[in-house]
Amino acid sequence: MDYSSRLALMLTDMQKAPAQFKPANFWQTGLPSILEDLRRRGFEDFRDHSSARQMYVPGFSSRMWQSHQGWLEPLFRFADRLPTRSRAGSRVRGFFDGTAEAKRQHQILCASHVDQRPRLENLEESLVGGEGERVLIANRYWSRTWLNYLRGLNFLKKLVDTSGLTSVLELGGGYGGLGEILLKADADIVYVDVDIPPVAAVATFYLEKVFGEGSVLTYEISREMDVIDIEQLSSEYKCAVLCPWQLPRLRGQVDLLSNFISFQEMEPDIVANYIELVDCNR
Repeated sequence: MDYSSRLALMLTDMQKAPAQFKPANFWQTGLPSILEDLRRRGFEDFRDHSSARQMYVPGFSSRMWQSHQGWLEPLFRFADRLPTRSRAGSRVRGFFDGTAEAKRQHQILCASHVDQRPRLENLEESLVGGEGERVLIANRYWSRTWLNYLRGLNFLKKLVDTSGLTSVLELGGGYGGLGEILLKADADIVYVDVDIPPVAAVATFYLEKVFGEGSVLTYEISREMDVIDIEQLSSEYKCAVLCPWQLPRLRGQVDLLSNFISFQEMEPDIVANYIELVDCNR
C-alpha cells in the first residue's frame, strides 16, 4: 500500500473512532494544512513543509528569521565586516537563526551523558524526509527533535536503570525520531508509536525508509488484528505505528511509556483515557 492510500485509510477509520481518540483542539487547527502539504508535495520532503515545521518537526530558528532571512542576512554580514573584531553580526545572527540555542542544547547533551544502555553517543540522524532545519555542531548535523529526545533519555538514565530496556511505547511520537534513536542504539529494543493521522502515516513512512520495508507493523495490517501482542510483534518487526483507537487492542507489558511534549496539548480527559488504557493493557 502506498503512503497516500494508507493515510486515506487512517483518516476514514478516524471518523468512526470514539471522540477521545480523535485530534484534540490544538491539533485540529493544524490538520488541514498538514494534509494539504502531504497531498500536494508528498511525503519525501515532509521536514520542509511549512505545516510540519509549525506542528511536528520543531526547529531552532525564530519566526522573524524564517520570514525575513533575506534582508537580515546582509545586515549581519555587514556587521561582521566592521573594524571591531567582535563579529557582532554572527553573534546576533545566532539568536535569530537558532545556532546559539542549538549549541546550548548540545552542551547540555554532552554534560548529561551517562555511560549506560541504550548507548546514544555515536548515533546519527537519517536524512529521510528532507533537510529540515539542522545545525552543524562538532562535525555532525543536529535537529531539534534529536537533541530534545537525546537530552531527555540522558536525564532518564540519571534517574532510573535503563540497561534492561527492551520495549518502549510512545504516545505522540511525531515523525518517529525516538524510534529511530532507540532502534539504532539497541537492536533488542521494540518500539511502538501511537499517534493520530496524518502524523502516524508520516512516522510509518519515515521508519520504513530508515529501517526498510517489512521492519514496521503498518496500519493496514494491524487494523485487521483483534489483538496486537507486543511480544509477538517484537519477533516479527522492529517497531509498530498504531492509531489511538487501536490502543485498547494492544496487549503485553512495556518497560517505558514515553510522552514527549504532547500531553500538554491534549484535554485532561484525553490524557486520562490514554493513561488508563496503558495501565490496564497488561
